[in-house]
Amino acid sequence: MERIALFTLAAACVCSAQQKAEKGASAVLWEPPVPSWPQHLPQATMKKEPISTFQLAGMPIVFEKTKLEDVRSRFGGTIGTRGDAGDSRAWLCYQGSNGDRHWIVWLTSGEIEGHTSINGVEWETLSADESTDSRCSTLPKDSGGIQLPLAIYPGMTGQEARQVLGQPTMTRNNVLIFSYERRKSMFRPKFTVQNLMAVALRDDIVQEIDVERTTTN
Repeated sequence: MERIALFTLAAACVCSAQQKAEKGASAVLWEPPVPSWPQHLPQATMKKEPISTFQLAGMPIVFEKTKLEDVRSRFGGTIGTRGDAGDSRAWLCYQGSNGDRHWIVWLTSGEIEGHTSINGVEWETLSADESTDSRCSTLPKDSGGIQLPLAIYPGMTGQEARQVLGQPTMTRNNVLIFSYERRKSMFRPKFTVQNLMAVALRDDIVQEIDVERTTTN
């Protein structure tokens, strides 16, 4: 995989806001944001992999292992698909709330994962003029919602996010991008683990958190 692919989620944060603006005053969300492709990515700077697992309503989600179908069987929802070849994606979406803050989360799977194993999560706050499609199930109340291994969440300030995550690998269009990459040789053939986190800010408040993990030979 070319290094340019690591920008998918960071670009999606920016593209998400653009798509919503085009939808008008009221938006019904179903598909995850369509990524675009910036040209260059600096050398990865994170020494530890940021997120390789998290919990969704108490269910452990392990990137590249947990299946979309396993999550759908537990919480309902509809698996969506779009695109062709390397641009294709499959996903599930759910909605939930923390107090008075409502959010939507997409669990995504790409071509490398055969559109079955989850390798990405996109979690964002819903604004007052946004709602979710009926294909996005509502997570059970008091289920814990989304719990990341790092103490970051939509609604926190940019300063708080930086205190948790440290210096970003780069900043682009109010998106903090954190990149991890490691070449491993425990097995043969050697393989590369790439993990990207993108934190999108609006008025210095975290609006969206995206993470993607990909393993390639």
